[in-house]
Amino acid sequence: MRKSTLLLLAFTLVSLSSFAQIVNEGILKIKDGTTVYFGEEYTNKAAATHNNEGILHLNSNFINNGTVTESGSPDTANGITYFDSPTNVNATTNLIQTISGSSNKVAFENMVVSNTTGVSVSDGTELVVEKGVTLTSGDLRLVGEAQLIQKHTGADANTSTSNLLRDQQGEVNTYNYNYWSSPVSGATAGSYAVGEVLFDGTDAAANSFTPVQVTYSSGAPWNGTPSVLTGANVTTPLNIESYWLWKFENGNIDQYSDWIRIGNTNAINAGQAFTMKGAGAATADQNYVFKGKPNDGTYSFVLGANKSSLLGNPYPSALDANAFITSNSAVLANITTPSATTGAIYFWEHWGGNSHYVTDYQGGYATYTLVGGTPPTSHPDVNGGGTSSGIVGKRYIPVAQGFFVESITGGTITIDNSMRVFQLEGANSHFYKQENTNRAKNNTDTTQRIRLGFTNASGFYRQIMTAFVPECSDGHNTAYDARMVDVNPEDMYWVTNNTEYVIDARPFRTDLQIPIGLKVANDGVQTISIAALENFSGDVYILDTNTGFTHDINQSDFEVNLNAGVYNDRFKLVFQPSSTVGVDDILNESLQVYYTHNNEEVVINNTKRLTLKSAKIYNAIGQLIKTVSKKELLQNKIKVPFHVASGAYFVNIETTIGKGAFKVIAY
Repeated sequence: MRKSTLLLLAFTLVSLSSFAQIVNEGILKIKDGTTVYFGEEYTNKAAATHNNEGILHLNSNFINNGTVTESGSPDTANGITYFDSPTNVNATTNLIQTISGSSNKVAFENMVVSNTTGVSVSDGTELVVEKGVTLTSGDLRLVGEAQLIQKHTGADANTSTSNLLRDQQGEVNTYNYNYWSSPVSGATAGSYAVGEVLFDGTDAAANSFTPVQVTYSSGAPWNGTPSVLTGANVTTPLNIESYWLWKFENGNIDQYSDWIRIGNTNAINAGQAFTMKGAGAATADQNYVFKGKPNDGTYSFVLGANKSSLLGNPYPSALDANAFITSNSAVLANITTPSATTGAIYFWEHWGGNSHYVTDYQGGYATYTLVGGTPPTSHPDVNGGGTSSGIVGKRYIPVAQGFFVESITGGTITIDNSMRVFQLEGANSHFYKQENTNRAKNNTDTTQRIRLGFTNASGFYRQIMTAFVPECSDGHNTAYDARMVDVNPEDMYWVTNNTEYVIDARPFRTDLQIPIGLKVANDGVQTISIAALENFSGDVYILDTNTGFTHDINQSDFEVNLNAGVYNDRFKLVFQPSSTVGVDDILNESLQVYYTHNNEEVVINNTKRLTLKSAKIYNAIGQLIKTVSKKELLQNKIKVPFHVASGAYFVNIETTIGKGAFKVIAY
């Protein structure tokens, strides 16, 4: 050890009863050009700081309860931390070295694994390697939710003859798809075949470093089969039906024939995703292990104009969707094109159907933009049954999650290390498989949102969301708005530039009117409700422009009986009642409209003798009840026989100076 270049403050070697430990209780800094060997287990205590800019050989475990500093210059970082076999003949030989501790973060400038079996990183640990990971002998095992973050720019800086292993849990149902993306590559850097990198993780707790490789079949009955265990060990690995392994590259997201079958042997690029169905395990989900060369650096994908691709998180860490959308928004969408897609990303969730026929599937897409996400709703090509998890698109894309992107102009999509982030699955990160769970809300989020729910007579449900963002406009907003990619025959959406949107963003004003579109395939009652108000406490109304009246949906759901058709101009989300939205003061002064119980009449008293163009009466759910004849419109006092059930009705009157709407109560 070259002590002249080793800064050592309150750094102690303590001898315990049967073994030795190395303990840092203050500040340990290993300077550039210095080589240090620790032959025994090393603990960085809670109030201590560890800083390695030189070369450190760790022959045993690293327990970090304190702070491990980063250089701040990942591209030029040259410090190396080795996890390797003991150099001290008196040291205990460790087949597996561990990284653990009460601090969930450990940082190295560069990392080398060169021991007998490997290094195990404890569950929930953020392992930061600023530049390169070298796996020469022994694997790097990320246990549970442990994640590897690398921060340098440019191409892959890793060198691997050994492997990284990382778990992810997916569907067990043999009929249900997940969208997967491998965090590791196969024999060729930057690409992988599913059969190379996918391993059975059923016995991961017992055999963390030695999972059994998944097997594959093809043919009737087109189903995978679960693992066979003896005790805690897999003796026969799970089997995947290879027919259900597909990719989607530069196609039309609405065109089923654009899917490309890859099977388990055809390689795809790191960052491309694939579909896979479950293998029928009896557990709540299936644990898989991805084993291969850890992905790192920049990955690029060319999208054609008006094309979509199934991409995915290529890293063994979470991916920040906000950073991805912001970096690629010029390619994903073009704000000067009114009907352009918006930089949104789409996550598939498959929740039922128990069939290999597409029309029997129960699934749909959750959506995410910079202002938040919406939950999945049944895709129009499937049967529309079942219930999704209701989990909205999340900002942080977990390890192995695949997702769809769209482009309008065409160009190159990039995914790079700047988008990597440590984020545990939970409130802000979700791998899309069917489950029943309640996720905690992100209490630090201050964006104002209104979520509307739509339900039709057959039980179809859709949620759409509007967010109030000062920097946005009332029109199309790249990276904030999201086109609805799965418009159903019966559906609700925001209308922007004659295009259906599932996410809308704009600045808030009390006189704001946001168009709501409805598609109705079958006559009947349609219901609009408040699904959630987030950081918003104002009044919220639905304006029916046919009646001119508003309905306070904070108080009760809005119901309207509609005939089959498309209604893109009739309904609006507004924030003032009809007295300020729909009725001009002049009309209020000129027209007296009321119901007389004794005569069972609706009276329209035209005191100022305005020229009336039409007068129509609607019930509370929007059905037209009466139309006043043209002859009657010439009278100054119109009496309309009104033998109806008790309740609220709306009289919509059009004059030469404007439209007005009046509410009457029959009793």
